[in-house]
Amino acid sequence: MLKLFWTIVTISIALLILSFILYVGNVGENVRNSIISSKFRLWQNNTDFYTSWLQPIGPNGQPIGSEYDFYLWNITNPAEILQGQKPRLQEVGPFCYMNYNIHVNVSSTERGTGIVTKRTLQTLKLSGPEFFLRFL
Repeated sequence: MLKLFWTIVTISIALLILSFILYVGNVGENVRNSIISSKFRLWQNNTDFYTSWLQPIGPNGQPIGSEYDFYLWNITNPAEILQGQKPRLQEVGPFCYMNYNIHVNVSSTERGTGIVTKRTLQTLKLSGPEFFLRFL
């Protein structure tokens, strides 16, 4: 029984020392970073990630975008403000739009440097009346 106790204590201490060495050496973080950098490199031969980066498309076939909501404030008493009174503000909004990005004219330098030049085509879709703004 005493031999079993010392075996468990020895294994516990060994595991504690091993976990401390792995923690101090950032082994987990280094392994995670190497996995991420190998899977998500922006090379043209990494077609899955590269094509989803060029033009993000969701599982339903619709483009993926960022949704933005913002509000404006209207000053309802401008004459009184000039006389020194506090402004009365009226909230206007929300103004909502979707932002879709497509990367075009993509070129990369030598492998390993990680430098990519591109142009981003932004499409802003307002959620009120249907109209599009294009910026190059």
